[in-house]
Amino acid sequence: MGRLEPEKIVAQALALIDESGLEAFSWRKLAARLEVEPMSLYHYYPSKGHLLDAVADRLIAEVVIPKKGAWQDRVRTTMRRYRKVAHQHPRAFLLMATRRYNHPDSLRFLEGLLGIFRAAGFGPQGAARAFRLLGYFLHGALLSELTVEGRQADPTPSAIDNQDLPEPLPHLREAAPYLGPNHLEATFEAGLEALLASLAESTA
Repeated sequence: MGRLEPEKIVAQALALIDESGLEAFSWRKLAARLEVEPMSLYHYYPSKGHLLDAVADRLIAEVVIPKKGAWQDRVRTTMRRYRKVAHQHPRAFLLMATRRYNHPDSLRFLEGLLGIFRAAGFGPQGAARAFRLLGYFLHGALLSELTVEGRQADPTPSAIDNQDLPEPLPHLREAAPYLGPNHLEATFEAGLEALLASLAESTA
């Protein structure tokens, strides 16, 4: 496949995860895909963890933070772009949600979001808290969405979707149609707006 370089390793690692999932990803499979010996990868990444950090960084680099506009609009657009990347790479999403920000692009992403909040009048602690709150909402929402859509590994059928409920549970039966994929985006938008409104009140 030509000369080995960090960008190529990360790109092929992401492609492998997109195809087979994180559980199936291995150093050996990546080396075979790159047509190199596994030990040669250690010259670029000292461990699998370092490589997964780099893959997460690659994904977050796709999320462009708007440079202008009201702070709520900039956050709103950033969160929608983050959601889009997660849906484009559902099997790699957990890397975005769980890996620490250790590489330049992810650190710049964090700096950019904190900068939005600081410019809006949040103090350092308030900006950090706002970032965390967005992360709690965003990652919880995306994990739920990808599971409902069947884009996360789950071998068991859904009792709610199949109306295979063990008891009458009338409220659940009535709400079931609104818990499906067709309502995910609207629910995401409602949650995002509620969170932004709450954050705005904290700086009022």
